[in-house]
Amino acid sequence: MPEKFKELTIETIDKNLLDRSPDCIYLHDLKGNFLDANLAALDLLGLTKNQLAAMNFSSLLKESQIDRALKAIREILEKGYESGVTEYELVTRNGETIYMETKGILIYQDEKPCAILGIGRDITHRRQTEAALRKSEEKYRFLIESATDGIIIVQDDVIRFANSRMVEMTGYSKEEFVNGHFADFIVTDNREDVIRQFRELVSSHKTIKTISFKGWHKHEKEIIVQAKIVEIEWEEKPAGLVFLRDITAEKQYETRVMQTQKMEAIGTLSGGIAHDFNNILGAIVLNAEMALDDVEQDTEAEYSIQQILKSSQRAKRLVDQILTFSREAITEKKPLEFGIIIKETLKMLRSVIPATINITQYIPTDIGMVMADPAQLQQMVVNLINNAVDAMKENGGDLEITLGQIEVEESPAGFDVEPGEYIQLRIKDTGKGIRPKDLKRIFDPFFTTRKSENRTGLGLSVVHGIVSVNNGFIKVDNEEGIGTVFSVSFPRVKEMEMSVKQEMADELAGTGKILFVDDEPALIDAGKRLLQRLGYEVITAESGMKAHELFCRNPESFDLVITDTTMPNMTGIELSKELHAVRPDLPIIVCSGFSELISAEIASEMGIQAYIMKPFIRQEMADAIRKALSKNP
Repeated sequence: MPEKFKELTIETIDKNLLDRSPDCIYLHDLKGNFLDANLAALDLLGLTKNQLAAMNFSSLLKESQIDRALKAIREILEKGYESGVTEYELVTRNGETIYMETKGILIYQDEKPCAILGIGRDITHRRQTEAALRKSEEKYRFLIESATDGIIIVQDDVIRFANSRMVEMTGYSKEEFVNGHFADFIVTDNREDVIRQFRELVSSHKTIKTISFKGWHKHEKEIIVQAKIVEIEWEEKPAGLVFLRDITAEKQYETRVMQTQKMEAIGTLSGGIAHDFNNILGAIVLNAEMALDDVEQDTEAEYSIQQILKSSQRAKRLVDQILTFSREAITEKKPLEFGIIIKETLKMLRSVIPATINITQYIPTDIGMVMADPAQLQQMVVNLINNAVDAMKENGGDLEITLGQIEVEESPAGFDVEPGEYIQLRIKDTGKGIRPKDLKRIFDPFFTTRKSENRTGLGLSVVHGIVSVNNGFIKVDNEEGIGTVFSVSFPRVKEMEMSVKQEMADELAGTGKILFVDDEPALIDAGKRLLQRLGYEVITAESGMKAHELFCRNPESFDLVITDTTMPNMTGIELSKELHAVRPDLPIIVCSGFSELISAEIASEMGIQAYIMKPFIRQEMADAIRKALSKNP
């Protein structure tokens, strides 16, 4: 498998889900070379994964089908996303001819199309059924009844026949189907459009007549159905033979692929914004600190500069929160002040909560700690608040957020937790409440009662998952028409004795010659002046290449290099490697507004003395310089 596609194999998308799928799911590059496939595809073709990886799809197609396949690839590339449904005639390893209906989804890497994810379905049986029905309805009734597709015959918009699979798929009996109106089984909001398209397809001369729509299950849940229509005669009158397939799971999977790619794009965008924004903040913080040195104490000027510094720190925390929600973070459990996380998250959300919703909060910050991942807790709080706000968007209402301590004596139903002290978050809304029949399904993935493209139905299922993995439990109190209360509880962590080594800092001032590298002019100016105030001789460079040139003129003259990470032409990481190649003992400090290529651990492995996130304060930089120089006397 080509190196650049390793991260796009089906296993990395969702191996467990795909291998349970009865559909054939495969991945090939833009030239048709197979990269991967799930078990269903390998079993159908009679191939091993290694055999498939050495093949091009053209070797499986009959010669007459190759042009159609190439046309489908061109269609996907032109659309930039997906192809329509296409049928192919394939030859398996055993020489057996099978028919497959496929749909391709374009996969991007680094914002460029690189591969196609195909979802295929063996329709050999369906093709045989269609041919059989044209010859004799009675002779092949057994095939219809044992088909994996639901099959109905519609005549003048009335259902005249339904097979057993339709009963399984929708929960309705054959008696309820026969002589029932076809429109009664279509979701109300698009019923007229579906009926109009259905009538047009029945009377058209298209070879393949396919339509997708939302249908009703008897238990009032929606299913997404794909219907293929064949024009026939039934009792000497025109009718439509309709093959129906439940494609709900397939559509949900497509949504997950799209959502994953969208979040990757958002993560890339927010990372770039974070880098630039933190550079701006860095210049503000350093200039404010130097200004603070130059003003008298207990004056309006001193107060104003202190406020600038406080606001800068708030802005930095906001950037960190945006990055937390836009990228996949490594789960790291640690003791956390639950109340502080809730307050910070509420601050972030307050501007997007409608003014018609009154917020009451009782969130003590000294109630105790919980052991959890901070990003997961923030996501859980956001999802719960968004859920409450959605319930009240139409008419407004009251949102009450309370944090308290409870004693748990026995594990609640559905959760395996230990008795003891717990910290409980209660989020109460005065919305419409949840219908009793929906209560048991609110934590199911993709379940939602709100018809909106912005709602994936994943919010509460994610909350349930976060609560479970962090050893907590969740409870829902609901009264339809009155409102809902979600209570989530986590074990309270007993206060741990923390040994903090207090370093008696020497004077911040030092001596030595520093090469300071950054591509942001404002930071070069502020950084140079700050370091000079600390007593250092400073040489600046506005790029990695310029810094390399200056250093190589006299490598031994520099005591330390401080460099930004993200710079054009030569990054801080590349610069560090080049400088160490010339002088391995050179102390280097790397600074970053945001980069996924560097971390404290990676920096340490590279022999870099310190890694500092922007915006940094004077104390932080002074400490890093002293430590870096002390390691290289």
